[in-house]
Amino acid sequence: MVAFSAAMFEPATTQMRRSTLSSSYRLRPAVSFRFRNLALAVFAALPALVCAAEFEQAETRVRASTIEGQEEVDIRASGNVRIDRQESVLTSDAARMDLVSKDVTAEGNVLLLRNQDSIRGPRARVNVDTWFGEVETPQYSLRRLASTRNNRLPSDAMRRSVSGSGAADQIMLEGENKYRLINASYSSCPAPNPDWYLKVSELKLDYDREKGEAQNGVVVFKGVPILYAPWMAFPLNGSSQSGFLPPTLGNTSNTGADVTLPYYLSLAPNYDVTLAPRLMSRRGLQLGTEGRYLTPYARGTLRTEYLPKDLVTNASRGLLTFNHQHSFGAGLSGFIDFNAVSHKAYFADLSSKITSTSQANLNRQIVLNYGNGTWLSSTLQMQRYQNLTGDTLYSRLPQLSMQLRQPDLNGFSLQVPTELTSFTHPTLDKGRRFVAYPQIAYPLQNAAFYLTPKFGLHVSRYALDRRTTSGDESLSRVVPSLSLDGGVSFEREFKWAGRDQVQTPGAAHVLRADALSRPECVPGV
Repeated sequence: MVAFSAAMFEPATTQMRRSTLSSSYRLRPAVSFRFRNLALAVFAALPALVCAAEFEQAETRVRASTIEGQEEVDIRASGNVRIDRQESVLTSDAARMDLVSKDVTAEGNVLLLRNQDSIRGPRARVNVDTWFGEVETPQYSLRRLASTRNNRLPSDAMRRSVSGSGAADQIMLEGENKYRLINASYSSCPAPNPDWYLKVSELKLDYDREKGEAQNGVVVFKGVPILYAPWMAFPLNGSSQSGFLPPTLGNTSNTGADVTLPYYLSLAPNYDVTLAPRLMSRRGLQLGTEGRYLTPYARGTLRTEYLPKDLVTNASRGLLTFNHQHSFGAGLSGFIDFNAVSHKAYFADLSSKITSTSQANLNRQIVLNYGNGTWLSSTLQMQRYQNLTGDTLYSRLPQLSMQLRQPDLNGFSLQVPTELTSFTHPTLDKGRRFVAYPQIAYPLQNAAFYLTPKFGLHVSRYALDRRTTSGDESLSRVVPSLSLDGGVSFEREFKWAGRDQVQTPGAAHVLRADALSRPECVPGV
């Protein structure tokens, strides 16, 4: 509670300065006070009273070549008009402002700015306090930072900007973060002529709810309408949103009329699911699913298709695909790739994609990788296939590969790639293979030329478990090789097909122990 005496204050009226060349008109609160013989009794309610007054009486500044009007009623400004109010800026050729309601009517090259939003048009009526109003035939650009709601980004992570722009017959401002557009275009592409955009009869953009809604919308790509929807909704914060995806229509001799209507479920920022019911007139109703997930250390996709009863074969049909990538840290990573179908003719009968119908083998693989970034890298994997043609391939159960490197060993370069593989087959010979190829080189290089002599030793050994053939069960081979690789760089201007060319002719010569009588010289460029 505050107690005042009538003699404590003296009103000071609003001041105005006018000039035909330039003028600045500052609007202060309708009544301000000068202290005289100050005597106050201040109670606990004073801070709340001051905060409310300061917010409601924020400063407004008008600048123009010419300003005239009635004090505390309205003003009329013309010539390079600029009105600043809180976080809003309005510029135009001419404007009239009601000093009580803060309603502004502007004409000629109108530009409205608030935060990162900009709207241009020939005429506008807007309240610079509440941000309610309308702009005729506007060009607009609205920009926000991507939402951080429920995401897994660090608190100090850089947030990307999310924008929307376009044109309309009319745009209604319905508060600081709400817009309604009539006969509008909208695109999140920042380019002046975006490849895709929405063309709608009515568009509502609500940045408080981070949601856009369109009525009678058409998706246009490269100037061609590709999708119509009587109503559509989309997020404004750069995140995903649950809803129906465009349907897929088709017709083949195997499936008959084929219709798929996917539904996307945005369960969380780091995982989602797509449900895809598919109706085939000759085969029946199939349900497809695809789930995706993402963590700081892993990502993956699980995809399934299930047809309870094939109307042609009277059997159930199914597909399973699983892909997972994982980083364990300290140079250790791995992935899983698993694919399976219920029948060999699954893709031929049910798929409409040529790339799928031509598949002969489905990969099933587990891989573990290690690398310390300098001298060692290794891979351990197990791999087999589901064959769809009848010829079963060999499986690698397992395979271990290692690569030792020492790029600078007193001027020498050392590499030792090795591989140990166990091959298995249900009916044919089995075996194990060891391969190593140690190499040592002495590279010589400067700005003018390079020359690299290298010596290598190719070692391989096989241990076989013969079932269908005869012969040795242990085979080995050692093949030494010597090579010389060199080249020069010429510094002179040379063009070919209108482009500058760098001339670096080179030659390589390889000599192997099993080809001493026919050494090969391979020129290179």
